[in-house]
Amino acid sequence: WQKAKANFLTMARSQKVINSKAKWVYAGNGQAAMSAAGNNGNRKDIVVYNHGSGFFDASGSGAVRQLGIGSVVKVGDVWRLIELPEVVDPKKPHGNGGAFFPMPEIGMPADGGEQNKMLAQLHDKLGAIEKRLESATGAAAAKAEKDKADVLNQFYRNTKDPKMKRDWLENLADSVSSAYQADRFDGGLEYLDAFVKKELDAAYDKLMVDLTAFQRDYKTSEFSADALVQLAVHNEVRNPDEPEKASKWYSECRNRFPKTTFGRRSAGALTRLNGLGTAINFKGRTIDGKEFDLSRYRGKIVVIHYWETWCANGFEDLVKVESKFDDVVVVSCNIEAKTEDYKAFLAKNKEKRIEFKDSL
Repeated sequence: WQKAKANFLTMARSQKVINSKAKWVYAGNGQAAMSAAGNNGNRKDIVVYNHGSGFFDASGSGAVRQLGIGSVVKVGDVWRLIELPEVVDPKKPHGNGGAFFPMPEIGMPADGGEQNKMLAQLHDKLGAIEKRLESATGAAAAKAEKDKADVLNQFYRNTKDPKMKRDWLENLADSVSSAYQADRFDGGLEYLDAFVKKELDAAYDKLMVDLTAFQRDYKTSEFSADALVQLAVHNEVRNPDEPEKASKWYSECRNRFPKTTFGRRSAGALTRLNGLGTAINFKGRTIDGKEFDLSRYRGKIVVIHYWETWCANGFEDLVKVESKFDDVVVVSCNIEAKTEDYKAFLAKNKEKRIEFKDSL
């Protein structure tokens, strides 16, 4: 910061871009971060914008430029520069890359890489949209807010550095939600919903590819059994009308890992998936020690409720159903590994005591 302080006037006088006609356009920052005490030798927690930047209209002509201000630290209620600001030349590397958290240089390298050319073009688009937003109202404002969201979305998708990528994501969410709350972007919530769905779909597709590759490459690994069950469950949830897709993975797990928990679980899942029109051979012992056989309820509607103590809910609604309909029977089946686990749970949580005809 001493170097920045000493050289600030020299920098301000020598640059030829910012003058009396220059106008502030946009702050290119995400959320502030905290550098915890002990990090980089600091004695206290420090709140900081590590890679602060701003965009400005250099002469009122709409030609947007970037001002890199490096690290900005919060001191009391004000923010202080600790690096020398720099008017960014899009054809050269950016000098002040932030003092707290390492990241690749930003700005365009001298070789004019395509990635940075595209980001520079997006900066220009963003600046032009911000200028439109200054005076836009009604439908024009909604269109400009949508255009701004699209550009922020492109920044997010095309930025490689994880920290910067997260910053653009937060910027997008903040921008759209603020515009929606200000009645300037009525479709803001739908925009964010569609964005999230697309991200989740992409993450899901990648997960399926990774799990498929893992169980193929590590056929005997105990973790492959887990991967196979995950593949089966995901297919069962996403493709309920095509049970054969889930059955394929359950069968693979049952055949390759028959003696494991995942293998036994897969065998049970196959019984369930293939059980339409087939009587279930379901026997056990009730809480009070009596033998239970599902066959004695043949001809009735039977709901088998599986539960563990970590997800003990919904009992009250099931009890109401059983009480209301004479031909409905609810069988509560705890699947805890140790009998004492659920018995201790029920003793401690008397309000959750099960009043079904049968509890196993």
